[in-house]
Amino acid sequence: MQQADIESQPVRRLRLPAFPSFPAIATGNVVRTFGPSAVRLTGAGIQFINTILIARLLGEAEAAPFFFWSAILMSWAPIATYGLEQLALRHTPRLKSDGPDVVGAFLAPLRMMSILAAALIGFGLIGYAVLQDLSAGGFQTWHLLMPIAVASMALCSINGEALKGLSHPTWGMVYGHFIPVSTFLLCICLLWSKASSPILLTAYTGSYLLAVLLARFGPVSEFRRPHFAIPPREKITQILKDGLPVCSVNLFGALSFVIPLAILEHTRSPGEVTHVIAAFRISILFGIVSTAIHGVFAPNLAEAADQPNPLRPVMGIYLKSVWITLGVLLIPLLIGVAYPGEIMQIFGPGFDDASTTLILLLLIQVASLTLGPVLLLLLMAGHTRTMAWLGFCKLLVAASLALVLVPKWGGPGMVVTMAIAFLGEEIFGMGIVIRRMWKTSRAESRG
Repeated sequence: MQQADIESQPVRRLRLPAFPSFPAIATGNVVRTFGPSAVRLTGAGIQFINTILIARLLGEAEAAPFFFWSAILMSWAPIATYGLEQLALRHTPRLKSDGPDVVGAFLAPLRMMSILAAALIGFGLIGYAVLQDLSAGGFQTWHLLMPIAVASMALCSINGEALKGLSHPTWGMVYGHFIPVSTFLLCICLLWSKASSPILLTAYTGSYLLAVLLARFGPVSEFRRPHFAIPPREKITQILKDGLPVCSVNLFGALSFVIPLAILEHTRSPGEVTHVIAAFRISILFGIVSTAIHGVFAPNLAEAADQPNPLRPVMGIYLKSVWITLGVLLIPLLIGVAYPGEIMQIFGPGFDDASTTLILLLLIQVASLTLGPVLLLLLMAGHTRTMAWLGFCKLLVAASLALVLVPKWGGPGMVVTMAIAFLGEEIFGMGIVIRRMWKTSRAESRG
């Protein structure tokens, strides 16, 4: 072929698959697109550093109370929000055009309802702590931190989601996560010479409380309105009804972790509890990254699920989220599986006892990432009742297996329990949502 003929041929450009949830890149708003994920991942890194410092500062035995109670608080805080953070995320974009006063009046009752829920949970945790510490004299002053800590963590979550809804996603991550973990890191450094589990739990609580106070006087005008308000009687029932499905999912998920952890704490040594929680903290890092990636696809999943023939477009987006997440995380996960002892040694001497636990946790992460964001798909498709029922079944399985496996095998038994319960939930959820979409698509094609 002559050179002229070659030049006259149309140029065929390689068309790469578009990243579906990055419209901001097309408009050049790169900071807005990547800012929230960068802040969230930075916060996760600081949280991991906090774990290492505490393990090395206190030692495996003395650090056990802090790790146990911080894990309990992190599990119960999403329940104290009562799902109201989702209401804040869903409705604030619609109310923003009505002005800061309207948005502030909407958010203030949500915060108050969350404080009431946190108070109930917190006082229940005080009772549990007193019973747990009967051998040490029963009630201790630091037990009073429970309702304050749960309320502060819940309010950080509501504020963070509200800021996202107000088109301030980076500020949402800053006030919802980055300020608490970075403040706590500063507290660890300042309290290094006199640190103990009760003192660190006090600093941990104060870090979240500070984030709530700073949000009140932060750069967003809607938050400078009255921060708390008792909702009108006619609205209380509606708020409770709207938040119940998400709250149920959070409750069953938390109990599926708390019950095995409580059995482990009562049947094993404090050192083993510390080792297991440290391994969980490593595993959670991969969960944070995968959630950040999956969240990018949430709007597209919701749009595709509303189409007349949803199965093919939904699964196309879903599979993209799976292979992108695996592409980012698979190699680090496999490195963790290959060198678990060396990784656990980061926390200090003796932590390599949890190598088997870490290997199991990371393999579970691989399986979970391969299945994809099942619960996100259920949520975006509007199957919240299905999520609640699956969560209840998960709780029954986790509690039953934990009673048998945790006393017998310790940390590995707890991991196997949670693997069966959580992966089972994802497998059944995937089957249910695919079956429903297939029926919808089939009915549409017949029509």
